[in-house]
Amino acid sequence: MEVVAQAQNGRAAVDQALMHRVNVALLDIKMPVMDGLSATEELLRQAPAVRTVMLTSFGDEANVLRALQNGTAGFVAEIGRRLGMSETTIKTYVSRILTKLGCSNRVQAALLVRDARG
Repeated sequence: MEVVAQAQNGRAAVDQALMHRVNVALLDIKMPVMDGLSATEELLRQAPAVRTVMLTSFGDEANVLRALQNGTAGFVAEIGRRLGMSETTIKTYVSRILTKLGCSNRVQAALLVRDARG
């Protein structure tokens, strides 16, 4: 597996996925400009063969149902449940990590990691 592109928002994620002709797109439900659910809809409208996986700690039933109806193949947030962690615990860990990194959101943290890798 190879990461071929990264994006700071849902609109850019769709554009990058189409430009690089990806097989799988990892999207977050909460993204600026266009949320992950809308990005999934748009991406699958333009490239039906692309599989999407949703990253989220917001696994409420309405979002899960909408994502699955729109073609999302699965959720990464399921990992926490399989490890026996509550949603509150996962959010606490994410919040602590962001604080330690000096970031206000996950996008900033991802960019920090990207920049650190060169």
